Parts: sequence; C-alpha cells; structure tokens
Amino acid sequence: EVVFPADALERTPVGRGPERAADMAPGVSGRGPTSALVMAGAFSYGNLFLVDGLPANENTRGLSRPFFIQDAVLETRVSTVSVPAEYGRFQGGVVQTITRSGGNTVAGSIRVTVTNDDWRALTPYRGDQTLNRRVPTWEAVIGGPAVKNRLYYFGAALGSQLEQGRTLAYTRGNYTYGDRELKYQLKGTWTPSKSHTFRASYFGVDSSRTNASTGSVMDTASLYDNESPESLAGASYNTVRSSRLLLDAHYSRRWLTYRGSGSRDITLEGGTPIWDRSRSDARFNSPQGCAVCPGSEDERHNQ
Repeated sequence: EVVFPADALERTPVGRGPERAADMAPGVSGRGPTSALVMAGAFSYGNLFLVDGLPANENTRGLSRPFFIQDAVLETRVSTVSVPAEYGRFQGGVVQTITRSGGNTVAGSIRVTVTNDDWRALTPYRGDQTLNRRVPTWEAVIGGPAVKNRLYYFGAALGSQLEQGRTLAYTRGNYTYGDRELKYQLKGTWTPSKSHTFRASYFGVDSSRTNASTGSVMDTASLYDNESPESLAGASYNTVRSSRLLLDAHYSRRWLTYRGSGSRDITLEGGTPIWDRSRSDARFNSPQGCAVCPGSEDERHNQ
C-alpha cells in the first residue's frame, strides 16, 4: 500500500484528484481508455474507488466519480498487491480518498484559485481561439467540536465555473463551452467511548454544462446544454470488542441523473443528426438523442 498525504500532493506537479495521485504508485498506469487507470494488469473498469469507505464508482465502466474537494482530503491510499480481505468488488486495485474530520479545535481555510483560458497554448494553424477571462474557483473547509471529546463536525464546499474557447471539427467555427460545478461535503463523527465510533457523510455535486457535445460535431446546432446532479450518502460503525475482534458495518447510496443530453427539437428536419462518413463520422444538424422525450432522463443510482 502506498500513502500520499495531502501536503505532499500539494507540492507535486500532478493534477488534482485521486486518479492522478494513484498514477504515481507502482503497478498503476493512467493509459487506459479515456486515460482511465490500469492497476495490477487488470482491466480499467476493474478497480475500486472509495471516499471515506463509501464506494464512488460509476455504473457503466467502473470509473471514479468526483466526490472530492482537494482542501478536505487528508490522504490518498493506493493498494495493488496484498490487499486486505475487507475490500471486495475489484480485480485490479483499490484507491481510497480519506477526508479530514473535525477535532476539539475549530479550524478552517479558504482558497481561491484563478484560471484563464487565454493561458493555454494553442496550435495556430487549427484556427482555435481562447477567452481572455479570469475565472476563480472557491474552496472552503471548516471543522470542530459539537461536543468536545465526543461529537465532531466537518464541512467543505467548492464552487467553480469553467469557460473555454472550442473549435468545431472541420468547419473550424469557434464557440464557448461552459462547465459550472458546486461541490459540498458534510461529515459527523460520534465517539461515545473509546471502542465505538459512528460516522455519517454526505457528498453533493451539482454540475451543468453549456454548449456540450458528444463526439465530433461540425455545427453549433449539434451542441446542447445539460446537467447531472449527483450525491453520495453513507454511514459506518466500527467497534473494538477485544484485542482479536473488530467489527465494521457500512452502508452507502449514490444518486446520479443526467438531464438535457440531446436535441430539444422533435421535428424530422431539426431533430435528425446527420453523420458524415467521409469525415470520421463527424455530425451536424442536431445533437444525438432526445432531451425532451418521455424517459429521456438517464438515472444511474446504486447502493
């Protein structure tokens, strides 16, 4: 097992998130489909991602969901060999994100990170453009005691708004892509005695996108706006009964809904996507799918 403390990751030139930390561990490669992790030679969908002991895998390919706020992370643990029997439901490895908990002293922090799409380097001959606009990302965490030595609370929040200049395939038209996200976390810890610990956690992610697309598109009529609210809730209890007997119980549930993906035009002329086979199946005229038809919401819950 490899442990990456949060302060060490802050000084390391890697991307934020558990996947980029895990990519530095032995036996792990980030070269799977869509840069997914390949651990211990298994398929990229065979890994287990945990946040405070709660499964954070998505349903289709087993990839991790973004239930983390960087300033709330205490450490990231990566296990690829000799994994304890308490972990199941995986073939490759286990990536655990452990967040902070409140203590007997009230403490917190605020971080503001500024990005600008104009700071990106572009390939000149493609006709790409950038937006010269500074966009802040806010992070705040706070924790402390509700009852000293017994009951603790911890909370964190993150708000970000990405705006990026993008270019249509082949036709080279420019448009602005937007991605807004609000994350929040609440955690409570109760220790009625030294041998009993109860924890309850809730994570929420409210995200929406403007001018999103699926695959290569050649006109703005193929863009759409969508949103994907998601949450993860769970509770755990552990107790030490003797020097040789420890008991753990966990329950978690995740909710995820995709809304608005596809065309809002239900006419034959305006709602039919057209594929150009001579241009690697790039599309035009309409987004793929229907965003307003009955049953168009894509629900991917699990427990």
